[in-house]
Amino acid sequence: MNAIGLTTRLFRIVFLVFLSQQFPFDKSTKISTSVDAAYFDFQNSNNIDSCKNHGIYAGETLEEDCINYCRPNPSRTWDAVDLTENLNFAIRNTVCRCYEYGSSPSSPETMTFECWSKAEVWDKRKPVMKCEEDYGIVSLTTCQDFCKSIDPKAMKYDGFAGNSRCWCGGFKVCSDSPSVTSAAPTNWDITSIIATLVVAQVWALWS
Repeated sequence: MNAIGLTTRLFRIVFLVFLSQQFPFDKSTKISTSVDAAYFDFQNSNNIDSCKNHGIYAGETLEEDCINYCRPNPSRTWDAVDLTENLNFAIRNTVCRCYEYGSSPSSPETMTFECWSKAEVWDKRKPVMKCEEDYGIVSLTTCQDFCKSIDPKAMKYDGFAGNSRCWCGGFKVCSDSPSVTSAAPTNWDITSIIATLVVAQVWALWS
């Protein structure tokens, strides 16, 4: 009987270990990395000059800087965030291009100069923080000021002081509204509860 009892106990242990492996209790998935916006200049894939090397900067002075550089020829600028270019970061692309007029009204313009500046302006892994508490965003104006370093034009604000929501470049950077999912159990918590109940039931049946 002792041998049978020992075998039964060993079988229970092996079964419980196997059962526990079926539930990926990886708590690391619950941890969000909080990283402030950072700026890193790097060359474009085809080695186009950085606009900063020519005194052309992102933001409010971009258009004027580009016009002055291209003068007397026409110029075009682009300054916006790309959310798909990089897996982890929102990338701000700043572009200045100079053109020459064609020899006749029917001739197309020819691009004579192009420069790019790239910057990692937001860590997409960063959780949505509180507007007023973390960033001092309490109004449309403060939301606009905050977004200038991310995307100078694409911004949206909703709410009022103490209950604000601010979007920059098409993504939400902060919200004073409580998260709906924060009050509910996470997927990891639900899985843990189910696993515990299953193990307890199996143990009760075999005891």
